[in-house]
Amino acid sequence: MACSRIVCATIWPAMFRSLRPRLQTSLATGSRSLTTTPLHALFALNHPLIHDAASAIAKRTAATPNPAQRIAATCRIIFQRQPDESEQSRATDFLEKYQSTAAPSAVSLPEEAWPALIRSLLATNELLFLD
Repeated sequence: MACSRIVCATIWPAMFRSLRPRLQTSLATGSRSLTTTPLHALFALNHPLIHDAASAIAKRTAATPNPAQRIAATCRIIFQRQPDESEQSRATDFLEKYQSTAAPSAVSLPEEAWPALIRSLLATNELLFLD
């Protein structure tokens, strides 16, 4: 007996759903993803929530005149720790490269560079999980 398209379209997906194994949500898994997925990264770099948070942190640290001290203050806010030497140098390099390659606009480049750095820090894997 042949079934109509509408009946088959509603019955077959329900049958396949019953054949799939159910996930046990009460069980803990012992492993975590080692990196962010592309969707996490896109969210973390482009979502208005992240842009607003980056702007707020940039304003909060704007009173610090020394860039090295400002990087340290930013890391204390975001990571709750001091940056190590490699993080400090990478952040300094990021700011220098951003200012040298960014298109000129009405806003001064240092004011654009700090939120961009902070967005990249907010997108790091260290903030993906809470321990």
